[in-house]
Amino acid sequence: MDCGLNQYPFLDLNIFGFKICEPKIYYERDLVKQWFQIPTGEVIETKEGRSLIIIHHGTINKNKGPDIKNAVLFIQSNIIRGDVECHLNERDWYTHHHDKDLNYKRVVLHIAHQPVQKIKSPIKHTILLKMDSKRNCSLTKDNLSAEYNHLLQNLSEKRWQEHIQSISEKNYLSLIANVLGKGGNEENFKLLVKHINVKQLISLNNMDQINIIESTSKLLNIDWEHCGIRPAHWPEKRFSLLIELVTFISLTNLSEFTVYETFVHSLSAHCASGGKSILTECIVNYFLPLLAVQAIKINDIKQYAYWKSSWHQLYLQNPYGFIFKKFGNVFSRKELTNVGNTQGLLYLDRQFCQKGFCMVCPLKSLEMMFPGTDFNSIIAAGETQTSCV
Repeated sequence: MDCGLNQYPFLDLNIFGFKICEPKIYYERDLVKQWFQIPTGEVIETKEGRSLIIIHHGTINKNKGPDIKNAVLFIQSNIIRGDVECHLNERDWYTHHHDKDLNYKRVVLHIAHQPVQKIKSPIKHTILLKMDSKRNCSLTKDNLSAEYNHLLQNLSEKRWQEHIQSISEKNYLSLIANVLGKGGNEENFKLLVKHINVKQLISLNNMDQINIIESTSKLLNIDWEHCGIRPAHWPEKRFSLLIELVTFISLTNLSEFTVYETFVHSLSAHCASGGKSILTECIVNYFLPLLAVQAIKINDIKQYAYWKSSWHQLYLQNPYGFIFKKFGNVFSRKELTNVGNTQGLLYLDRQFCQKGFCMVCPLKSLEMMFPGTDFNSIIAAGETQTSCV
């Protein structure tokens, strides 16, 4: 797994003291995405000439170590369980020094784009995948639908409903952990907050609160990820914000808030350790959906609509990096800082940005995709069929 392009290598955090950088057009995560697009049960031939069938793809690893954890494979009449590592070049196993890293000892499959014949394969089983798509999205200003604002709103509505569902089903600490751990420490923060005694924590003074968080982290042997994360955003520096958020949520009657500005002022006053950017993330991913759920519980439709509208109209400090790289040639920077637009594009990226789905992208103009087609006649024919039924 890579550290990304922005590195802050420190010898005490990375025992090898080196950076892993990738070319600008293709990325290892493109290979990871292709791996998950291979259907389970499909027979694949490995570089060594063996037959491989995917039983379970495994899960994407956001922390240090192999790209994919706990895959289940069927190779030459044997069921094999282990991790999967992806590289653009087969020799990168050695150039990235994975052969010296114990985090990679469970790797059972190596995925590569470019094979190397002159070196011994580091893993017993290797498959080669063609890089069948560039990182750049094929959506352009020329093929963008004239109704894109309305279409983005529909996509963001789906994301909103997902947030509402998450609030209804998950513990709030788990959702806050996702925000605080963004960038590779999500699972670490989830593990930490799972073992926090909230009543005890909020009863202590600040120094004792920090000590409790730090000692719990050490007791759980949490290996915090720092690779590719700016020092100001390192997880240990978010312990104070975690305490403030837990205290604010536990001691504040959120149902009393009816105006967005009043809520933000109160949140900012209680959570002084958090900058505007991360507090906005908390508002987008937790607080506004929670306030909307509370409005639903008391059947206050007007207040629910207000929180929903506030969520759609909210603006981020800066666009998400990968969203800006992918869609920056189509949408303005201001459009990409709007939460409604960004959430819609996140849903689009997850559902449509994969092999075979690009041509049916809901933001593309049908007239540009299928020139010469009389869509008015098709729509009229469909309406006629419906009326006949």
